[in-house]
Amino acid sequence: MAPNSIDDSSNVSAAGTVAQPIAMWNHCNNMVISWILNSLSKDIAESVLYSKTTNDIWKELEVRFGQCNGAQLYQLQKKLSDVVQGTSDIAEYYTKVKRIWDELDTLNTCVHSACECNCGGKSRTSKSLQDGRLIQFLMGLNDIYI
Repeated sequence: MAPNSIDDSSNVSAAGTVAQPIAMWNHCNNMVISWILNSLSKDIAESVLYSKTTNDIWKELEVRFGQCNGAQLYQLQKKLSDVVQGTSDIAEYYTKVKRIWDELDTLNTCVHSACECNCGGKSRTSKSLQDGRLIQFLMGLNDIYI
């Protein structure tokens, strides 16, 4: 076993001392912080280097990068409006459109909202989105299908 590693079966560290839950948590937290910092670019890593927990790092990165990018939304909507069936079969055309819809869904905060709604607003919004997508898909089909 590696030094300072934790044996989960006996809850005893390699040094022979009983591992406390907080020590185990700190060990895991430090390991995850190391992974995160090593996966970030140098400039970004330096800006979160002194965060004490992975949660602190995550919140900082979410504030900085979690906001929807208007330019990216524009590009995806433009790309979607330009997609037509053309020489593709229906399956290929649908796959192209679906890929863009999926990208848009990752940027759309309403799609990911976990709030519970008793008024039915969320389901109506979802139905409206699906209806719009159906119309968009049909508008891009070749004329022989309409």
